[in-house]
Amino acid sequence: MCVHHRVPAVSKLDLMITLCTACHAIVERTQIVLGEMTPLLLVLWREKHPEGKEQLYLPLDSELPCEREIVNSGLD
Repeated sequence: MCVHHRVPAVSKLDLMITLCTACHAIVERTQIVLGEMTPLLLVLWREKHPEGKEQLYLPLDSELPCEREIVNSGLD
């Protein structure tokens, strides 16, 4: 387990959180988010890397609308 300081070098209890070593490494070392992260890790990552780049996660296992639905919606 690791203590993650949400504000570097500030050791106030309300600004620290305990993470497993793998999650702590993700938050500290990931430069670009290319996959899905848990909501908490994403918040912590954004705090650590405010200028960081994120690729949106799009679930590809969902069904696409059939052609008839697209035509009826007026998007054709």
